[in-house]
Amino acid sequence: MVGFYGRRLDPESQTRHLFLPGPKSGVLNWHALKTSSTVYLTESVLDAFSLWQAGICEVTCLHGLAAIPKDLQELLKRFQTRQVVLVLDGDRAGKDAAPRLQEQLEGLGLQVQQLQLPSGNCS
Repeated sequence: MVGFYGRRLDPESQTRHLFLPGPKSGVLNWHALKTSSTVYLTESVLDAFSLWQAGICEVTCLHGLAAIPKDLQELLKRFQTRQVVLVLDGDRAGKDAAPRLQEQLEGLGLQVQQLQLPSGNCS
């Protein structure tokens, strides 16, 4: 284990996502990259777990929208992943980040599809 993630549930909280101090490292569910040529890539750990719960087990996450983490890039290359399905939140941040992340992934030689999620909260 190289990292730890927590999320505050209090809507009044200033910080929603908590990580161990230092740079984020490691890849959630790295075995999916080793065993499948197509991987679903979500914005967060909880999004990835939601897909897993829905039966999509070939899933990992970005830990935010800043960039494709170096550890993830290395494993995508090492395990010769062919296709990534971007599953980002349907909010403004997800929509704005999608083209940039797609370009980064295509720069790694990957085919990229986007699964568009609705904006807003589900009730």
